[in-house]
Amino acid sequence: LVPGAPVVAEATVTDPEDPARGESEPGQSASVEVATPVEPIPAPEVVVDGPIVPSEGENTPVTGKITPKEDGTVPETVTVKVGENDPITVPAENITGPDEDGNYSFTVDVPTASLVPGEPVVAEATVTDPKDPARGESKPGQSESVEVATPVEPIPAPTVVVDGPIVTSEGETTPVTGKITPNEEGTVPETVTV
Repeated sequence: LVPGAPVVAEATVTDPEDPARGESEPGQSASVEVATPVEPIPAPEVVVDGPIVPSEGENTPVTGKITPKEDGTVPETVTVKVGENDPITVPAENITGPDEDGNYSFTVDVPTASLVPGEPVVAEATVTDPKDPARGESKPGQSESVEVATPVEPIPAPTVVVDGPIVTSEGETTPVTGKITPNEEGTVPETVTV
């Protein structure tokens, strides 16, 4: 098949219950031209930013980056999948770019309840060429898996007591004393500001 060449189909029919009727005259289709093959758009590179630490709120933002492999192509679809949960579509308004390097960024709110520590998070994206829509959409590019991290419990603030009363001295400095008591075993004072 050569691009631009006409293609026409022709067919005949018979009646298997009445073979004496013979074969019909041929029917013919309209001519259709062979299209010029279009160059497929390469799948983009996709990265999910990590670590993903579940927030204390109802949703946790998950962010990432899409790098088209061909100039002029732009993200068409982006989804984020956590474990075996259904993929979440990233709204178009949450895809920004390109930056000076041609990368696009995305962010999507993921239900915090689905972010179980150790679960994989994967993003998938396709790109299109807005100047040549006939090329269609690329195959999906998929990110490496990023595991959901275990939330870190913050260290409780220490109890701080300043000895008083403070009496100013006649010199340039006045000594101030006090006591720092950590509220978690194994923690030690890091900074003191007066």
